[in-house]
Amino acid sequence: MSELTIYQHLRAGGLSPAGACAVMGNMFQESAMQPNNVENRCTMSDSEYTRAVDDGRISPLEFVQDKFGYGLCQWTYWSRKKELWQLANSRHVSIADEAMQCDLCLTELARDYSVLYQQLCSCAAEDLQEATEAFCRKFENPDLGVAQMRLRYQAALQFYATAV
Repeated sequence: MSELTIYQHLRAGGLSPAGACAVMGNMFQESAMQPNNVENRCTMSDSEYTRAVDDGRISPLEFVQDKFGYGLCQWTYWSRKKELWQLANSRHVSIADEAMQCDLCLTELARDYSVLYQQLCSCAAEDLQEATEAFCRKFENPDLGVAQMRLRYQAALQFYATAV
């Protein structure tokens, strides 16, 4: 997938153009839009870690409990990483599969963050900053020191300028 196909996937999931770009601005800040991105505290490279999880050298339990952020959205909390692993396993794809990760993001939004999901489905261009910040605070929920809202919003603006 490319940035364009991620955008199209999010749009097909019901997000408005601005809502999709708000999510993508956060993905860019979290993972540089790399679905195999593992948090830098991990001593393995992104590809080594992904292969180790995919081939079972890192067990599902270890993956779920290692507290390393992973993927486009840097899923970190154990129950969210468990769902990521289970979805990849059920589809017989890598944990780094972009389409699967986009689907998980949309599923979580609709199921667990319904107010945020509705906001992202209905927001317009003038709501881009607010939507970007809302996704960060509610869905990503990063430590305050790493939120970097300005960078998330700048990335969202760039995606919006090129996608719309």
